[in-house]
Amino acid sequence: MQISLIILGAILAIFASWVSNNHISKIALQTERRRVKREKLEQLALLLNSVDEWLNLSEDNLFSIPIKSLSSSPLDMIDVLGELYFPELDVMIRAYQAERRFEKHKETGDLIPHKPEELRAYVEKNVAARKVMLKKKSELQREIAKLSKGIQRV
Repeated sequence: MQISLIILGAILAIFASWVSNNHISKIALQTERRRVKREKLEQLALLLNSVDEWLNLSEDNLFSIPIKSLSSSPLDMIDVLGELYFPELDVMIRAYQAERRFEKHKETGDLIPHKPEELRAYVEKNVAARKVMLKKKSELQREIAKLSKGIQRV
């Protein structure tokens, strides 16, 4: 009788330690996921803020001798982070990026046209696209702020 109680106690102790370890590792995994998501959200916000500078530099390089070499586009990294970590922002990210497209000139194949009237239309188109991008950037930043609060509360 005492042996069966000892065996039953041992089985209960093993089961309790297994449940406890399982629960602790589940909590640790959730905490790690939150930490990674928070870091990636911060990286996404920083990249979003760097887009304007990158676009200005890329446009400067189009119209003059490149003074500073361009790093890879932050728009590409924003897209990757959105797809991997924030699918709920995918529509907003795509809308933001859709406004920025360089078109090659039909005749010369250059990114910018050489004729003054075409150049003016090109610049006006880019200015209009930049205004839309700024509006969409603000919307995206608000969504990032909401997500940030949600991640901190979880």
